[in-house]
Amino acid sequence: IISDSKCVGITLGKDRASGNNGLENADGYNEVIRRVLKRGDWTKENIGSHIIRNNTISNCGEAGICGSLGAIFCKISGNHIHSIHYNKPFFGFEVAAIKFHAPIDCVIERNRIHNSYRAIWLDWMTQGTRVSRNLVYNNRHDFFSEVNHGPYLVDNNLFLSQSGIDTWSDGGAYVHNLVAGRGHRTKVLTRSTPYHPAHSTEVIGIKNIEGGDERIYNNIFSRHPNQKHNHSLYLRVNLPLFADGNVYLNGPWHYEGEENFIEDKQFDPQIKCVEKDDGVYLHMTLPSMKELDTRMVTSKLLGKPLVTGLPYENIDGTPIKVDTDYFGKKRSLKNPAPGPFADPGEGEVVLKVW
Repeated sequence: IISDSKCVGITLGKDRASGNNGLENADGYNEVIRRVLKRGDWTKENIGSHIIRNNTISNCGEAGICGSLGAIFCKISGNHIHSIHYNKPFFGFEVAAIKFHAPIDCVIERNRIHNSYRAIWLDWMTQGTRVSRNLVYNNRHDFFSEVNHGPYLVDNNLFLSQSGIDTWSDGGAYVHNLVAGRGHRTKVLTRSTPYHPAHSTEVIGIKNIEGGDERIYNNIFSRHPNQKHNHSLYLRVNLPLFADGNVYLNGPWHYEGEENFIEDKQFDPQIKCVEKDDGVYLHMTLPSMKELDTRMVTSKLLGKPLVTGLPYENIDGTPIKVDTDYFGKKRSLKNPAPGPFADPGEGEVVLKVW
């Protein structure tokens, strides 16, 4: 149990010898990365591979768990993180329940995150990373991917806050999520950031963010009760997007190039999270989704992002197959249900999700 840190609950490190504290812009951080690689310190043999599991982290001023370069090859699972930067005692760029720079091959799974400024913020070099089966609600922002080139996978999550997914990146894959808030993405960013060989910290190139080249499969998108206007994750993109098998309810717009989807702007799924003494319950109302023809999401379907040219795969190099749901239940191989649940049914649904 970790609580009431004025700044951070757990830090996985920030390199001091490289001059990181005095180089605070994008060019400076690229120089930091060059220095630590030249020194030979920033490798799997020397840094990272932490396990942070089954903790309760709360009431911290800046971040719950953070790290710059030290979050490589880590596993963050089963944690309950809440009330982080809630009263905003500091300004800064690490203000999240989980905030990492360079979480290469990091697994963030099965965490409960709520009542925080941001929930999960992955900034620079999110490559080989998987964010899966997290319960995220009552935050200002749920998931923010900043200046990454992929491949990384975000699957089977419950993003239930007013702001669901913000992506200022290329090469992400968003699969079987329930997103109950607005989405936002950006076009070109002038910050050029590194990309790597598979499962490595070595840098093979630096590129700016073009906007797009992302995969969006088998999700359910809805409008949050506090949202006044429709929002779409797919506005303002430069590069092509790959979208299929998604469901759009109560206002969100589908991607203009998407052909296989369900869209009902008048159907309100009435999504809400209810905390009780024995756990957290998800309440929602779902339409029939049986007529939607979906595909099992695999490494083959996801392909390779343009910048890195690397496959979406597990951290051990094996192919990905998103064949289990939020609870770990097996999905139908032929026509998996959209969203994070293998067999959600239709009409009023109540599920214990924590």
